[in-house]
Amino acid sequence: MGYDKDQLAKHRLARAYESIEDAKLAIENNRLFNAENRIYYTILVFTVRQLPRMHE
Repeated sequence: MGYDKDQLAKHRLARAYESIEDAKLAIENNRLFNAENRIYYTILVFTVRQLPRMHE
């Protein structure tokens, strides 16, 4: 069973945007370790998303 790469990318980007919102809530509640984790995840997703474009 294969995955549609575009659908998978859209799903991961949606999760990354959700993680940004999670990080904001964590910061508001002084849960900085959790916020750091969500921010790291978001940066990772956006970086991986950009890698193929860097080689075009």
